[in-house]
Amino acid sequence: SMVNQWSAVWSERHQMMFCIARDITAALAAEQALRAAQQRVVDARESLLRAQEIANIGSWELDTASGSLQLSPQGCRILGIDPEQMRGRIDEAILAYVHHEDRSRVRAALEALAGTGTPMDMQHRVVRADGEVRYVQQLARLVADDADGARRITGTMQDRTERHLLEHALREAQSLFAIAGRAARIGGWSLDLDGMRLVWSDEVCRIHARPPGYLPTLEEGIQYYLPADRARVRALVSACIEEGADFDEEFQLDAADGRRVWVRVVAQAARDADGRVVRMEGALQDITERRSADAERLAQARALADAHERLNAHVENTPLAVVELDEDLRIIRWSPRAEEMFGWTTEEALGLRPDELGLLPAEDQPQVTPLLADLAGGRSPRNTSLNRNLTRDGRLLYCEWYNSTTVGPDGRRTILSLAQDITERRLAEEALAQATRERESALEGLRRV
Repeated sequence: SMVNQWSAVWSERHQMMFCIARDITAALAAEQALRAAQQRVVDARESLLRAQEIANIGSWELDTASGSLQLSPQGCRILGIDPEQMRGRIDEAILAYVHHEDRSRVRAALEALAGTGTPMDMQHRVVRADGEVRYVQQLARLVADDADGARRITGTMQDRTERHLLEHALREAQSLFAIAGRAARIGGWSLDLDGMRLVWSDEVCRIHARPPGYLPTLEEGIQYYLPADRARVRALVSACIEEGADFDEEFQLDAADGRRVWVRVVAQAARDADGRVVRMEGALQDITERRSADAERLAQARALADAHERLNAHVENTPLAVVELDEDLRIIRWSPRAEEMFGWTTEEALGLRPDELGLLPAEDQPQVTPLLADLAGGRSPRNTSLNRNLTRDGRLLYCEWYNSTTVGPDGRRTILSLAQDITERRLAEEALAQATRERESALEGLRRV
């Protein structure tokens, strides 16, 4: 089929109409194709503008001869300016919004692009119309028009502020992690099962006395461990790879500089979406100082235990009674000599106060109890006293008491008392005093005669 365009003229003279038909099929098809092409251009431009808005990318084009600039709506939004009010020169529309510390660098890149065609690819700061600072990535290249030889620069401007801030935060976190790793002497490692590629963090490299970035093979990594431990290390690695079994072990290794290092090795299996183990990952920590401190503490504990055992032997065999009271003045130690001297067994004495046990005559308690309270309250570190004491069978003893306070690791205060039975000496002293008095009385009587 074809499309015709008709023209008609009426003739009065001949009383007839003259018609002319022109085939416009091709012209109409060409016009429709042109309109379709124009619509595609409009659609493509709208799609491009939508894509720029979604990706937060603005585009611009600069005529190098006139300096006039075309900036896309999204570019205007990035700079915080109204597209209707945008001025059309590069120094007014873009450079004016570049942060003053970055402006010379951006201007130099644009001049190099215009002069030598060096592509521009740089990140810099812009200061929006509202004063907010944003980070943008500028890409630009020089384009020559083959028809008239005119040159223009086309570029894009992407707002990467959020990504920049995330990258900055990530770098800070990595820096803090590295500082913490160095302080704690702990680093990370991973083993990719596809190729069995072992990766060490910088701190793990330092622990092995290797430079940062050193990449050993798995077998080389195992060879650092002591020969007696290598089979165990291989078994743990195999179990993690084949069964997904995590482990947390401590080993010794010989670093590349000859140091022997204690390390704690932690590993876990990483699985893919199907549950298959695809990687091992974990941490390695230098615990040499901790192990040395543990060994020192163990030696100190053994020495303390030996000293305590020797002290207990002295306590068990001393001729003095040893009695220990807690802060509530309740008996927590009652030595064999105390059993022998006072008659109560350890089982009977423990947990009771001296007055509850019956160790003190009732009339002496007002004098003795304040002395013990001063010790228990920390008001006096030590004291001595001469007390009368009662035995389980009611006998009266005279005892010298040497009392002192000690503070345990838990901060609780106890009273350690040593008691010496001086009854015989006291009775002898009293008998001697009585004899002296009788002798002096007799002499006085003789003098009177």
